[in-house]
Amino acid sequence: MLLEKIVIEGIMPERALSKLQREGICVYHAKKLKKNQILLSVKKKDTEKVFAICPNVCRSEERRV
Repeated sequence: MLLEKIVIEGIMPERALSKLQREGICVYHAKKLKKNQILLSVKKKDTEKVFAICPNVCRSEERRV
């Protein structure tokens, strides 16, 4: 499975996780980096959905798991 790492930044990044789960996007390896940042992985095919749902995201690197 090909995963893409994404950084979500905002006042309450935990809300973004809830939004993604409500939309049916599986989140893998979520880790809080800072008070306002979360690093997570999603399936490569769901990446565009994440950008549509959460406007404050940055791509990190992709990796095979």
